[in-house]
Order: sequence, then structure tokens, then C-alpha cells
Amino acid sequence: NQGYRNAREQEENSGGFCFLTSACVEHAGLPDNCHELTTLRRFRDTYVVRSSEGEAAIREYYRVAPLIITRIHKSERRDAILAGIFDDVRSAVEKIEAGQNETAFAQYRDMVSRLKHELLELGAAP
Repeated sequence: NQGYRNAREQEENSGGFCFLTSACVEHAGLPDNCHELTTLRRFRDTYVVRSSEGEAAIREYYRVAPLIITRIHKSERRDAILAGIFDDVRSAVEKIEAGQNETAFAQYRDMVSRLKHELLELGAAP
């Protein structure tokens, strides 16, 4: 579908540095092809995109994630925020590996929603 293709093209053109998972993995000193990123990309491309909420969630993620990253990088709590995201990422990966796809998707979607609220809607970095 077109929305998903547009989002993938945007990610590929950005080099992956503008998005939450890439940012926290980079912050942790891991490569772009690390286990966490590879697992989440495969999950997005196989499970999320086929779920009833998947395309809308992907579009929203690619819309807000670069804005969230900008706010994170301006925050005095940058390291703590990225470490917290990485904890959520690792937890989601564990759920995916355990076959708990719905739970992993809900957790990741909730994390993005929480960050959007804290960093964009409230207008200040926590």
C-alpha cells in the first residue's frame, strides 16, 4: 500500500538516524544492523503492516518520530530518555521473540504515544 511505501522510502532516505529506535540504538553504540533493529524492522514489515491498525500506526510514527527526536536531542535528559526508549525496544523484541506480537505492537505504539504527549503536546522535554 502507498502509505507504507512512502514511509519506508522516507526511512531509507533518512539513513535511519531520525527515528526513535535507530536513535536509541545508536546512542547505545550498536550498529544499524543490530539484533534489535533487525528484529523490529522485520516485525514492522511482516506483522505490523498487515494488522488492522498497522498502516495508520506506521504513518503516524513516521510523522511524529522525527519531531520527537528533535525534542529529545534538545533535552537536558537526552541520555535518560534514549536509555528508556532502548529499554522499551528490548522489551518489545523479547515479546516478538516469544510470539507475543500483539503485545509487542501495543507496547511500541504506547511508547510512541507517550513520547508524543510528553515531548510534543506538552511542549517541553521532561
